[in-house]
Amino acid sequence: MKPVSWARSPLRRLGSVAWGSFWSVPIAMLVATLVIVAVLLWLDAVGASTALANQGWPLAIPGKAAQELASSLVAVHVALIALYFSITLLVLTLAGGTLGVRLIDIWIARRLTRVTLGLLLSGLAASLIALLAVDPDASGAHVARLTLVVLTAATILLLGWLAMALHDLARTIHIDTVIAYLRRRIVDDASAFSDVVAPPVDTDWTRGAVIAAPRSGFVESIDFGSLVRAAQRLDVRIEVSALPGDYRIKGEALGRIVGARTDDEHLTKHFALSGYRSASEGSSFTVRLLVEIAARALSPAVNDFYTALACVDALGSAMTAQGQLSQDAPWLGDEAGTARVHVAIEPFEDLFDAPLKALRHAAAQYPVVAIHLILMLCRARQLVGDPTVRDLLAAHAEATRAHGVQVAVFAPDGQAIDRAIAAPLPATD
Repeated sequence: MKPVSWARSPLRRLGSVAWGSFWSVPIAMLVATLVIVAVLLWLDAVGASTALANQGWPLAIPGKAAQELASSLVAVHVALIALYFSITLLVLTLAGGTLGVRLIDIWIARRLTRVTLGLLLSGLAASLIALLAVDPDASGAHVARLTLVVLTAATILLLGWLAMALHDLARTIHIDTVIAYLRRRIVDDASAFSDVVAPPVDTDWTRGAVIAAPRSGFVESIDFGSLVRAAQRLDVRIEVSALPGDYRIKGEALGRIVGARTDDEHLTKHFALSGYRSASEGSSFTVRLLVEIAARALSPAVNDFYTALACVDALGSAMTAQGQLSQDAPWLGDEAGTARVHVAIEPFEDLFDAPLKALRHAAAQYPVVAIHLILMLCRARQLVGDPTVRDLLAAHAEATRAHGVQVAVFAPDGQAIDRAIAAPLPATD
């Protein structure tokens, strides 16, 4: 079973980077717009403009009026772009100060955001081309009536789209929306490997050669499928000891290889390294984002413990979903069922231990948050069956209790924290 989830392929990471680029979709839409405008101008040239003129008012636009309309459309689209960028910059600046700058990636990754930018840029480009194409002294095809009519209708529709996009922007960076989104990502990410081989193979990894990191950086993804095929081709067994989210200095071990051939230098290509953390790391990155939001909310500058409580709730769902997966380090096999790759990790502890410690330090100063964290750890503990996970959650609950009692200034607060660890919990199936 897959203990924690991550992006499995560097190709997926490259696709994520390309798709996550702020400009990828707008550029594609801009190119498509140029093609559409060219087709409209061609239709005008072969008779569409003259046919519209024969329809009379309001489609019989004279050349001078057509030029003024095209000029007005350019001004409207420039104003819309300026408005959208100004509001976006203001909102994201405020969000970066309260939520953290890493969460801006969530807004950039939204399809609606990039489509909106593409529509705005495409509208401006089409308006400029229409302005260039209109001949104010002409009366036939060179007035480009069809192009102007279509562009005017598209601009009216764009106004409605922009209103929706601005509303979506406000909702996207709303703190409760962000926390709910991060919670869903972690829970949905809790899935299992489909190619696990049993029983495990006894291997002396100390005899193996180290698969060294080719450069310093964060492990973003591991292409396990390609790694299994490479192990089959070389007739070796491979141990993976680096988790997505782990930082490796150049030369440190990503894993080990044992078998007939241990000199293949191309195995590192199955590990994607990046100079910075990103959402492609999967649950590891998302859990840390939740803790960062909670810690920032509990800072003296923000002092928003309701946000911290929401983050604790989200972490409770995440710990339960990840804790219910098998915690055994899996062996992955090839088509013949031969064990090839050993994912030698301690999944739940690696995913939650350090973040929970960081959250405890922030929550201990707030009795309400400390009590809520203790109760959530106890609730998650009763929903998972793995003894290792249960022991870890119990240890964090006890550490939070001891820390909260130690720093409590008001005696009743300390007593309430002390009692929380034995409080009755909601019934379960």
